[in-house]
Amino acid sequence: MEVKGTIKAIFAEQVISDKFRKREFVLTTNDKYPQDVLFQLTQGNTDLIDTIRVGEEVEVKFNLRGKEYTNREGKVSYFNSLEVWQVSVQTSNTQPKAKVTGIVANFQEDAINQMSNESDLPF
Repeated sequence: MEVKGTIKAIFAEQVISDKFRKREFVLTTNDKYPQDVLFQLTQGNTDLIDTIRVGEEVEVKFNLRGKEYTNREGKVSYFNSLEVWQVSVQTSNTQPKAKVTGIVANFQEDAINQMSNESDLPF
């Protein structure tokens, strides 16, 4: 999936454990009704946003992730995340100025392009 918008906020990297780190940023979409959307970069992709500044126009390519969690009492919860694998800075004529691609992009890009051609989300 992909979306274009303006970087509203970039947060510091968080080290969750020895095996997991993440970095989040907020993108304001370029839609008729703009939305502030929280995206995350994980593991080796946390540096994809290092050269990008608040206020820049970007195109973000990402995967939608979901996870089920059951706590000690047996209560089930669900969590979603938007896992970014590429960020491209846009110039005034909407051509990519700089493209920063994550380590998972090459493996997943063909599958994502195929999925996005088959159906779009209704919102």
